[in-house]
Amino acid sequence: MHKAAGTKKAAGRLFVFLKPHAATLALAVVFVVAATVLNALAPRTEGLIITQLTSDALAMARGEAGAGVHFSYILRVMAILGGMYLTNMACTCAANFLLTNAIQNTMRDLRAAVEEKIRRLPVRYFDSNTYGDASPTMWTPSRTRCSRASAR
Repeated sequence: MHKAAGTKKAAGRLFVFLKPHAATLALAVVFVVAATVLNALAPRTEGLIITQLTSDALAMARGEAGAGVHFSYILRVMAILGGMYLTNMACTCAANFLLTNAIQNTMRDLRAAVEEKIRRLPVRYFDSNTYGDASPTMWTPSRTRCSRASAR
């Protein structure tokens, strides 16, 4: 239970850095949902081609007059299917691009915030600690309080 409370607190602090990129993240989610829907509809669309070919083959086997393969319908469905796959690919690429940019910008903001915290530390802190020790100190609130108390 203690761990869950700490996770919620950390998520809340992280949300502050994600908030400026909320629109980008929301648009990425829309693209992911669109890609998922298109990916789910593709087998059904492929099934239309198989159904048409099966009914055409059965009609030819029964010897019905004018029976044959309806290539115009099959080509139309294949064109729709190709459009679905291209749109799926475009949505996936757009979502990946937007998510990558949002994550990179968030990490840049986090690093800038840590750098700002390090700059605010008193110089005497670095008499007993190296610069590399300061960065982990910034990420752990309990260590920050202990380190600042010992630096005084």
